[in-house]
This record gives sequence, structure tokens and C-alpha cells, in this order.
Amino acid sequence: MRLKRTSGILANLLTFALVTGGTALASETRQWRFQALLDGDPIGYHMFELRQDSGGQVLSSEAEFQVKFMFVTAYDYQHQATERWNANCLDSLGSVTNDNGDAFEVAGTADNGAFVVYNGNKRAELPSCVMSFAYWNPAMLEQSRLLNVQDGRYVDVQIKREATESFRLGTESVRAHRYSLNAEDLDITLWYSVDDYEWLGLESATDKGYILRYERLEPTAVLGQRATLVAQAQQ
Repeated sequence: MRLKRTSGILANLLTFALVTGGTALASETRQWRFQALLDGDPIGYHMFELRQDSGGQVLSSEAEFQVKFMFVTAYDYQHQATERWNANCLDSLGSVTNDNGDAFEVAGTADNGAFVVYNGNKRAELPSCVMSFAYWNPAMLEQSRLLNVQDGRYVDVQIKREATESFRLGTESVRAHRYSLNAEDLDITLWYSVDDYEWLGLESATDKGYILRYERLEPTAVLGQRATLVAQAQQ
């Protein structure tokens, strides 16, 4: 199954994504850096870096969360992934995740008209053009299935624009489109700027009922988050 044909506003935004992902990225690197908060308390960071090389676009991402209760680590999470993209289709991926002691290692590659995913001893053959949960790319908002690069699952999703509203970004307020993304075990809210569909933030309820929220940060703030987590782990 190919990616759905875009229409309306997202057709224009896809053109924008392709242009910025190609010509512009040849001379610049785009970054999305977020502080992660759980019910308003900082627990770590998630950062993404998109760059252009001779083979297409390469996205590197890194996340680290640590939740403590009474000086005891109640939840620990580390995730690293590299995704190579050809336009809006994954060309390859590799990820390593520690989800509170549960280890995942996923690899995928385009091969003979399919995208083949390996998760441990499991092999899955997916359609030739697959997208992951690529929040940074507005083309994701028109998809009906997405690949979870943490565990290798290819899941049905329902994505809907809910409203246009004011969104707090640092010390400023900007106009943003709010989207809902729902899947079997996911309930995510996403915000994108009205002007250029820049990804601004994310919010999701955990299975314990807590609210996980991503807030945009400056690069130096992300480095501070990493240093804090390292210091906590050494205590």
C-alpha cells in the first residue's frame, strides 16, 4: 500500500516538506528538542536532528526519562534511533530501547519492493512506502498506518485536526492547529504552527493515567536535562 494521496492544505504542506527536506537541508540541519514532563514535573528529554546526506534525509533521535518516587527510580527509559528517509518513505531504520528493563532492538530496510522489519527473531514484510511516527513531518498527518520504531509494530491510526487555538511556546503564544492521534493503545495530542506546520508539542496519557507532555527547549536546556539525569543516576 502506498502512502495516501494528499489533498487540500496538506498537499501544499507536503510540497513545503519536500522542498525544505531537500534543497534547504543540503545546507542546514533541523532540530526539535523537547523537555519531557510528567504531570508537570520534568523527567527528561527527547531530541531529534534531521540532516541531509547524499542518500537522502537522516533523522537521529534520542530520549531519556527517569521518574523517581521517594528517591527511588520508579521508571527508567532510554531510546536511540536512526531513520533514513527517501522523500516521505522510510529507506532504513535502527533503534535500541530500554523501557524500564524491557529491551527492544529493531531494524528495517527497503528490500525488493517491500520494507522489511526485524524485531529480535521476528520478521515482518510491510508495504514499500512506510512512515514511522514522524511528528516532524506534516505528511504523517494524512496516514492511516504508522510504524512504531521502538517495537516494530505497524499499527492502524486515526488522525484528526480538532481545533485552531493559542499555544504557549516559551514566553510567547502562537496560533496552532491541534490534532488528535489515536491507535489501539495510544491517545496523543499534537500541535503544529498555523503558518508553516512546524511541530510545536505533544501530550499523551500514560496507562497509569499520568499526562506526558513535550515542551520545546533551546539546545543548551536539553544538555542541562541530560546532565541532571546522569547526576540522578549516579546517586
